[in-house]
This record gives sequence, C-alpha cells and structure tokens, in this order.
Amino acid sequence: MAQRPIRGKIEPVAFAANVTKTREIPNGLYRGLSLNMVLNCTFDTCTLLTIDTMIAMIQNLDLTVNGNNSVFKTPLNYWYLMNYIRNQGVLSYDITKTDGTRDIYLQIDIPFTVPGAYKEEDTMLDIRNASTAVLKIDFGSPVAGMTVNSGNVYINTDEYIIKDEVLTVGTKEIDYLQQPIERTGKTRVKLPCGFDLNYYRIVLEVFDSAGARSNAELSEISLVSGSTVFQVMEASRLQQQNIVKNKIAAASWITGTYELDMTRGGRMKQILGTSDIRNQLDLILDAAVADGTANIYLERIGRDMDTQLGIIKTVQAAQVK
Repeated sequence: MAQRPIRGKIEPVAFAANVTKTREIPNGLYRGLSLNMVLNCTFDTCTLLTIDTMIAMIQNLDLTVNGNNSVFKTPLNYWYLMNYIRNQGVLSYDITKTDGTRDIYLQIDIPFTVPGAYKEEDTMLDIRNASTAVLKIDFGSPVAGMTVNSGNVYINTDEYIIKDEVLTVGTKEIDYLQQPIERTGKTRVKLPCGFDLNYYRIVLEVFDSAGARSNAELSEISLVSGSTVFQVMEASRLQQQNIVKNKIAAASWITGTYELDMTRGGRMKQILGTSDIRNQLDLILDAAVADGTANIYLERIGRDMDTQLGIIKTVQAAQVK
C-alpha cells in the first residue's frame, strides 16, 4: 500500500513560565514533529536576549507512549544541536530584540527518522495501535527585562496515512544523562546495554566550571567494552572529523560538541548492537581540565516485538566514576 505523506497540526500548547503542560499525540505513523514557539514579548532597554536564553524557555521535552515507554526525555538544547548539525548550521528563528513589544520565535524539528540514514523510512514512530502518546513540555522562565505577554508552541506533524499494513520499523530513542567531570584523567560512564539496545550515535556537549561550552575540557574520548575498543580518538581530532562529515565551517561548529557516529554512510546495519556485551559498555572521557560537565545524549534504535510498537522500555543509564 502506498504511504501517503501528510502534514497535519495538533492543538497548540500555551506558554506558561515554569509550568509543565502536556499534549496528546494522535495515533499514526510519524516521520517527525515540528515545534514553533512564538512569543509576544515586551522588552526593557537592558534585556540580553540570545539563542541560548530563547532555548531555555523550554527546559525539557518528554514523549511517552502507553504510559511508561519513553521515546525521549531531553532538554530542548539537544534538539537545537541536532537541527544545527542536520541542517548545516541553518536554523529558523528570530530573536531580534527591540525596546517595547514584538514577536519572537524559534522553530525546532523533532525527526523520528534517523538523519542521514540510507533508508530513513526504516525508522519511524509507529503509534497506530498505541493506547496513549503524550508529549510533555517543561517550560522555563524569561530572562530579566523580558515579559511574555502571550505565546504558544505550535505543533505540526509529518506523517503517513496508512492503516492496516504491518510494518517492521525501528524507533529512534534518546536517553540523556549528565556526567560531572570532577578531576583530570579518565572518567568512566557505564552505558546501558543488552537485548535491543542498538546505538547509532552518541553526542557530547561539554561545559566548563562556569557553565560555558568548552573545547578545553576533554583530551580524548573512547567507547570500549572490556578489551574491545569501538572508538578512541583525541577530542580535537574527533571534532575536526565531525566538522568535515557534517559539512559545517569550522568557525561555525558549536563549541564543546562531539559526535560519535556508528553508522558509516548511513547504513543502519552498522549500528552498535549490545545484546552480547552484557553490561560492559563504557564511555571514557579523558579530562585535561577538572570541574566541568558533560551532557551525554545516547541515540538508539529499538524494537519491542511484544507490543509491535517498536518501542522498548527505557533503561536508565548508570553513571560510574
């Protein structure tokens, strides 16, 4: 049966500072969602508005299916990074500040397909038979000197009309953890592994002790299982490879960001399956400077053969120093 592409819309979510709101996602077969946060604001003359302060207006996004199957729970900053990398630094936003009242906006896409995959249709969010699918938005607060008079997060869908066909698709899942870098030398972060935990990419976002993105914290990054080394590279060289692979000018690459990609040429069969690793997968961060922090985003492909939804229960990542 042909998959008829459609773009629909879901009821907007009204902005409310420091409040959590939810919106049900209708049953369907989704390639992705698009979020457009539009705020009508009044600014004082001294207001400092940046893309980071705009992103902080949404603290977290959480998509859960059937009550307890987490597809992702991440800061909005993760999706900003992924949009930036996927679109080669091209983003849609307007945070131009003028004294007085005006509208500002930020557009963020949430793809359920794996960006750059050879066959992106192999990964979609299939919730045609789900009992519930809920998107939760944790709103943050505006910066000093900025008053939000009104605002909404508008949600549009990228989906297919298809009813009865049985599809075998994987679901992209994201786990997020934050790892303190408390000393120089190696910090081991124990990653979840086992049946149906298949990694295709790990993204790091590193900050210094003042909370600023930094390239100076890490000297080397490794991914190992016992004596088997899956990846090992100086942090600076890894970042250089990321710049070339994603075709982004070196001066435009986001400071402190590193990408460990398992899928050579977008071939999903090259993902790092961990069914035979048995709880021995370590991400090793070799720190040149102490007192930093690493945000770690674990991107996986999962299938749940019991529910036919392509979603597995999230395994909480454990942190081992």
